[in-house]
Amino acid sequence: MQNLPREKIIQIASSILSNGDIIAKHGTSVANAQSIINTGFNFNRTSFVMQTSKSVEALCGYGWKENGPDDSTNIIIEVPKDFLMDLLSLDENGYNSWIQGVINDEAQEAVLNSLTSFEYTPSKEVNTNTRFSFVLPPAFSAHIPKEFVVGAFIWCNEKTYLRLADGESALDNLSFVSNEGFYSNLDADQKAVFVEKMRSKLGIDGNRKKR
Repeated sequence: MQNLPREKIIQIASSILSNGDIIAKHGTSVANAQSIINTGFNFNRTSFVMQTSKSVEALCGYGWKENGPDDSTNIIIEVPKDFLMDLLSLDENGYNSWIQGVINDEAQEAVLNSLTSFEYTPSKEVNTNTRFSFVLPPAFSAHIPKEFVVGAFIWCNEKTYLRLADGESALDNLSFVSNEGFYSNLDADQKAVFVEKMRSKLGIDGNRKKR
């Protein structure tokens, strides 16, 4: 894939950073990135890092050490501002006050987790046909909806984040694939359906007035 001009990457990243304050990054392969964009992010261990700064370089210049050149991406997960305003019936001032409390408490990941579907499997003893038995450890699986997947930065020019000295260098070696199903890209009816689904999951009253 051909890299985009540095100015375009900066524009995309700046738009992502201005669109919300709860952002996470996940490094993976090109094939996995496409699957995540199409269906959401399924995982069984904590495999993302939170983006706590407004640094373009830090947002873009992430990856995963197991992926090599031409097969390395950086998935961007975001709980966008417009979704939270719709979910919680907040106006601009209400959102700014609410999100500042989240940031002060360093609770961005907790908010993301509250919108993630988790399934836990308890430990289980397995008996074999011999005198031996073993115990399967507890495990979990989780799913972040595709509506919170912004898209993916794609590493180009046979580069990965391990091959560059700093995030600044990444800006000249990236492309970007956007997700049409990301919440901020949906029409009003699609947004309303998704918000109602998430309100039901969280037990939030959708009839309260904006504040």
